[in-house]
Amino acid sequence: MIQHWDLPPERNKAKPVLLAGRADLFTMAPTFLPDPGIENFVRLGLEHNPRLRFTLQQNWAPYEDPEVWLKPVKPKSIDRDAITVAQQRAKHDPYFKLIDQHVRELNSRLPAAKIAVVPCGEAVLALRAKVIQGAAPGIKTQNELFTDVLGHPGPHIRVLCAYCHFATIYRRSPVGLPVPSQLARAPEAEKLNRLLQEVAWQVVAEHPLSGVGK
Repeated sequence: MIQHWDLPPERNKAKPVLLAGRADLFTMAPTFLPDPGIENFVRLGLEHNPRLRFTLQQNWAPYEDPEVWLKPVKPKSIDRDAITVAQQRAKHDPYFKLIDQHVRELNSRLPAAKIAVVPCGEAVLALRAKVIQGAAPGIKTQNELFTDVLGHPGPHIRVLCAYCHFATIYRRSPVGLPVPSQLARAPEAEKLNRLLQEVAWQVVAEHPLSGVGK
């Protein structure tokens, strides 16, 4: 988030909106690790609108391993289908805890913030588990879910994360929403869309910092 905070005035589209107090909700999605930009935006937003709501997107590990993110040499290919659920969980849990800890600390120092976590990373792991089980309609491999070795999301994950944001922002289930255009041509689109909605709602409802709860 700090790279957005540090943008020069002529390129910074977020600050003017916050300064004018025109936002009702401010969503943040740090590239991976939390940084001071998150608190900077929260403080600025609350200064001009004490009722402003904040959400913070939890992501998934780049290159399937948080430690690789900080290394100068990155892998040129990754076979995600060789990675088990347990291995995914072992690599992601420390990052998930780091995000939760950062949000709890900010909410403690700035009680008015009430930052909610959008658990996209947890949802991605849940979807990958479904793929491994053969329970994701129209999706045969984990590799299909990503567009590159870094881990940029394909349409399935983009839609899944959109449902996570919907559930967190509106505090209600996305189940029943129509098939979005990104999935319209997917095999078994209706069944797949329903699965993504159910996964998103379950993960958001169970996350202690989403602000939803069952």
